[in-house]
Amino acid sequence: MYNSNMYNINDCAEYVVQGTTFSLPPLNYLFMHTRESNAFCIGVFNNGGSGTLLGGITFRDTLIQVSAPSA
Repeated sequence: MYNSNMYNINDCAEYVVQGTTFSLPPLNYLFMHTRESNAFCIGVFNNGGSGTLLGGITFRDTLIQVSAPSA
């Protein structure tokens, strides 16, 4: 069920986390819907008043390093 034409989209998603901006290609944030043909899902979800939740699929093949503030 892989449609290679979907990934020819050149629009990268840009994210800003604590002042750092990074881009991810469509392969990271789009995936085929499992029940609807020719439909795609995006790995970003509204988390209500707590901000935006980025699904694990969004960061596949991506290394994220986080520095926790010292106590």
